[in-house]
Amino acid sequence: MSYFPQRAFFRAIEAELPEKTSLIQWTADHLDLSYASAQRRVSGEKELSAGELVQLTMLMPVAAQRVLEAYPLRDSSLITDNTFNSKEDFVQYLRNIRSLFQNALKSGDALLQYVAYDIPIFLFLANSRMLEYKFAFWSNRLRDGLEELPPEAYVLSRDIYSIYQQMDSEELWNPKARHIQLRQLELNLESGLLNEGQYAELKGFINRIQEQQYQWAKAEQKEGGGAYRLYSYEDITITNGALLSFGNVQQMMGAYAHVKFFSSRATTHIEGFKQDWNAHIRAAQMVTHGPPGLLKQWQEQTSD
Repeated sequence: MSYFPQRAFFRAIEAELPEKTSLIQWTADHLDLSYASAQRRVSGEKELSAGELVQLTMLMPVAAQRVLEAYPLRDSSLITDNTFNSKEDFVQYLRNIRSLFQNALKSGDALLQYVAYDIPIFLFLANSRMLEYKFAFWSNRLRDGLEELPPEAYVLSRDIYSIYQQMDSEELWNPKARHIQLRQLELNLESGLLNEGQYAELKGFINRIQEQQYQWAKAEQKEGGGAYRLYSYEDITITNGALLSFGNVQQMMGAYAHVKFFSSRATTHIEGFKQDWNAHIRAAQMVTHGPPGLLKQWQEQTSD
């Protein structure tokens, strides 16, 4: 692992904790470690794993930002990827996202800029069956059928979806996003990975997403109160992903091919995303805040 000022990071975390909170015990609780193991990490005797580092970064983004400003990593990148090998891995991923979103919402100035080649993950979180399907798809378990997830996964997903609805977002959508998702379901049905009932239920949810998005775009606001700005562009070349900005924090999240999720605060990644985003927005058609009739035209285009 590249050099990282671990002890300084923990000092920055400690400064953010409530008074009289034990840093070691807090670390043990959030990383699911024994007190002794947490103590070795706080002291710097034991190096944080990549997963532990990103978990703490998501829990305490302000602390991470302060350390990176004070101790620049130069050519190194603070980045992690997530492959869901188990339901527990998925639950932990959701915990991290919820913590990040909670911190963003508390800031009062959060903005999510999302690129959607197909339908964004945040919209899947509103439906338990879709969540089960997506986990099976992402973890390459569809052949085992759709399985129930731990109860915490559903609670976390609802929380994330609720926060997403309260957060301002600018979203660049491929007008064929719905078709791409429906085609994926059709292929899974044809290959026997979904039965007719599951296919019909998931297809119905995808169609409801489209109607919901139309209503958000019409109101220029999500149901939870977050401002909503929608752009449409068919020739998207950016991978599915988002840039979340709040306070002094900028966090990039996305997915590579083969469903490998990543997050990064590296300046090179952030600036690259911004440049690509701005180039796409200049070429895109603004659906919200656009000429009369454009929103209806977009709805018809996405329903073809």
